[in-house]
Amino acid sequence: MHNDQAQGLRNLFVRSAIPACSIGGAGVESAVLAIAEAFAADGQHVLLLDRSRGGIAACAGKRARHELWHVLEGDVAIDDVMIPIRDNLTLLPAARGLDLCAAGRRDWRDVVSVAIGAHNARFDLWLVHGLPPSGEGCGAPLFTVTPTRSSVTHAYAQIKALATAQGRRNFGVIVAGVRSDAEAAALFEGLAATARRFLGVELDYCGALPMDALGMVVSVPTTGSATNSARGFAGGFVAGSAIAGVRHRITASFTTSSQHASDIAA
Repeated sequence: MHNDQAQGLRNLFVRSAIPACSIGGAGVESAVLAIAEAFAADGQHVLLLDRSRGGIAACAGKRARHELWHVLEGDVAIDDVMIPIRDNLTLLPAARGLDLCAAGRRDWRDVVSVAIGAHNARFDLWLVHGLPPSGEGCGAPLFTVTPTRSSVTHAYAQIKALATAQGRRNFGVIVAGVRSDAEAAALFEGLAATARRFLGVELDYCGALPMDALGMVVSVPTTGSATNSARGFAGGFVAGSAIAGVRHRITASFTTSSQHASDIAA
């Protein structure tokens, strides 16, 4: 029992040092996957937790047979649930599992950390597709929106809910599926002005991602090359601008988490 408790504490200390970022929005699996792949290509070991019902797995050409909930119920082992997507990128389907955390008012970070056990040490970053059960453990949430009324309305509703329930006043926004930087900026400015006026919150523009007719992200470079050799699209539209913006935002989480881990160690 003593060894189990000691291992549990070690797991929590490892978890505390791992920054987490949530990316909300509806129907943007391709954008979230592209962002995760870009971090992985840049050498970060990423755990991508999916709150949709198999959406990320399908987008990556995989099939999610089990998810976190099955691990928590003792039906399968964690190795039967985690799906390798590419080097440095692992998918953890977790829709029902994270819902269970919310229902039981348990800290979702602790639940995931204990569930993945020794795998904790492999990861530098957790990305959550969708919003986590609580604001605990995530910096300012990101939202991906597309130029459709339903997408913008969905993002606004989620921002309003978080601002009301958690008192959050800052959110990041990625614009996907647009044809130019100008179109992305116009969509963002409209959403930001509405959120500022009616919710009293500030939105930060984190860049744009072009998509093709099938809803797949077009030519997203790795994070390391995003600011130096990003590919152009539609007359100068920089496909890597969102990757650079998100990377800057998450880097702040690394700094905060590292300081938190140092305080614990002390």
